[in-house]
Amino acid sequence: MLQEKLKKSFRRKFNNPELSYLHKKTLRSTVLKKAKTCNKCPYCESLNGIVKKSPTGILKIIHDKYRNKKPTDPIVLNVLKDFHEAKELNKEVAAMINSGLIIELTPLEVLNLFRRIPDEDIPLLGMNVKACRPEDLILTRLPVPPLCIRPSVISDIKAGTNEDDLTMKQSEILLINDVIGRHIASGGKSELLQEDWDYLQLHVALYINTQKTWSRIGTTTQGQAGTIPR
Repeated sequence: MLQEKLKKSFRRKFNNPELSYLHKKTLRSTVLKKAKTCNKCPYCESLNGIVKKSPTGILKIIHDKYRNKKPTDPIVLNVLKDFHEAKELNKEVAAMINSGLIIELTPLEVLNLFRRIPDEDIPLLGMNVKACRPEDLILTRLPVPPLCIRPSVISDIKAGTNEDDLTMKQSEILLINDVIGRHIASGGKSELLQEDWDYLQLHVALYINTQKTWSRIGTTTQGQAGTIPR
């Protein structure tokens, strides 16, 4: 989102070997502030809106691309026209998208965007391209600890043992993956697949950090527990 001249200036500062951690952090904040003020891509002239957490969905990120445009703007009217035409041809679209002007950024879309960032721009994010890239921050595979980390526990209530919480959560993730695969194979509705996908994202988040995720979603999960058929 930055002009090439400005990016070169920031690159020189980031490449300074004597740059301290605090100075690097401040410099990174400056880069982000400059990028946020850019409302249009300097290369393809595509509109750039606000990227934020969705107020309506759990663990969702949206791109409010046309936030700075008036409802009567020709660009907005054309987008809404295309959206309504798509709704007429496919009724499932209406149930999945609240507004034609709000774009939901799925993990796969974000992953592909991160992969397209050139290596020369990585230092502007405060990252070392030799050590990592932005796409490394998105998990595509889950680490599974060995059995010694998640042993079975003898039950005090009934005879036998209970599986560790991590093992139970892994079983649920595998179950949801299997359900998604069966729904895709059988040509399931898009709305149903979207619910399965959201449910999978939720359980992966719970697997990584139960406490923080529960504090964010409250009791919403209890209402979603019946969306995955057993």
